[in-house]
Amino acid sequence: MDLNLLKESGKHRAFMPRRRFRKLARDNIQGVTRPAIRRLARRGGVYRIGNEIYEEARRALKDRLTEIICRIVHVMDSGTTPGHERKVSFPLFMSSHL
Repeated sequence: MDLNLLKESGKHRAFMPRRRFRKLARDNIQGVTRPAIRRLARRGGVYRIGNEIYEEARRALKDRLTEIICRIVHVMDSGTTPGHERKVSFPLFMSSHL
């Protein structure tokens, strides 16, 4: 059966192989919406928020989450090494936030 003939006729669409769904790569930090940032700010005691704050808050949140995930990966990787070889160290400026 010729696939080109099936593409042209509309009623045999069920016989066509489906294309595989491919998730689009996008910046997931945009999922942190303006109301979510506003709620976080309200919890911190902020009354009014300017428009330019939202992108800055997303950038700060992404940086902090990246730092935390890197630490978790280092700790999990160090768990697979023997005790005498294990050495997990963080820079001084990062260890103050623990």
